[in-house]
Amino acid sequence: MRIAYITNDNPHSLSGWSGTTHFIGCSLKDAGNELIYIHEFDIRSNFVFWLKQKLYPKFTGKFIQPQRYPAINKQYTSQINKQLDKVNTPEFLFSNSSEIIAACSADIPKAFWVDACFAGMLDYYSDFSLLHPETISRANALEQKAYDNAARIFFSSEWAAKTAQKHYNIDSDKIKVVPFGANITFAPEYDEIKKIISRKTLQEINLLFVGVYWERKGGPLALEVTKKLNDLNIEATLTIVGCTPFSAADKPDFVNQPGFLNKEDEVQNEAFQNLLRNSHFLILPSKAECYGLVYAEANAYGLPVLGTKTGGIPTIIKSGINGQLFETHAPADDYAEYIITLHTHLDQYMELSEGALEAYHKRLNWKVAGQAVTQELKKCLKH
Repeated sequence: MRIAYITNDNPHSLSGWSGTTHFIGCSLKDAGNELIYIHEFDIRSNFVFWLKQKLYPKFTGKFIQPQRYPAINKQYTSQINKQLDKVNTPEFLFSNSSEIIAACSADIPKAFWVDACFAGMLDYYSDFSLLHPETISRANALEQKAYDNAARIFFSSEWAAKTAQKHYNIDSDKIKVVPFGANITFAPEYDEIKKIISRKTLQEINLLFVGVYWERKGGPLALEVTKKLNDLNIEATLTIVGCTPFSAADKPDFVNQPGFLNKEDEVQNEAFQNLLRNSHFLILPSKAECYGLVYAEANAYGLPVLGTKTGGIPTIIKSGINGQLFETHAPADDYAEYIITLHTHLDQYMELSEGALEAYHKRLNWKVAGQAVTQELKKCLKH
């Protein structure tokens, strides 16, 4: 199929949406599709939006998101149409944004692939907790327009799909759940990871935390779990990637914090891969998470995940198979007790690690995801 892949950010860079914009495009291309990339837009706000952004927070305590408004969306419509006029007519318009599909007016089948709907984000993430009612109204209308425009709607999790169905009027036949893959440019070989798993012991437990947002991702709880293990004379370290919550003076002895590691930098990317190879668990007890790409990345290295039953995480992690999920209010003791159980039963840990590796190869990689989406798009064209 010839697909116009329309995105807000550069689909050739790993920086957009943690690399997901890039990997979605790659997955479609690797599935045998011809891609037309449309991503360069000149979207301009105006004085009215500038004024609202200044005055609304001051007088109402609420914020606006200009991209949710028709005046901005119409700019996308005009610019998308101009760029489509310059290329051979695609068979599908595809995006990683509902707003983009809402803006598409061409009489061509449309689809998009996202990890959440607007209503699902509202009051779930902090960025969506103080939005002005005007923005909420505009956003919901734009979201509904996207669902009306689309022939297929791909969500990365059951949570995202169910939330959208609850809040919007959507033909259920349009909705498909296809998990995102792991954002890894060169995945490790299956046999290599099998050997690494077979050599692991739990004499010293290396916990890995990966996230820019220390609080939302459950960093304080991960820290408490590590401390409890050490208090119980089980040697444990916590390596924090993505943020540096401690100063040199305040950092506990059992914490390492290499900070943000850029995957587009060869040396830093290799350092991150080595952490995935040499850790025993990814611990990321998030308070809110639409999906969690790093869970799939961890599984690619046979690394079991300790996480929470929130958002899209249960689509990725199946307790007892490729990790263990806890209630969002579960205390550090619950995590510590689970780790201690595996510490004394290495065979169970090995089984969990192998389950993580299998989960990646069977359902949490971009090859599988791209093929699943492509099959659905082809079915749509046949009808």
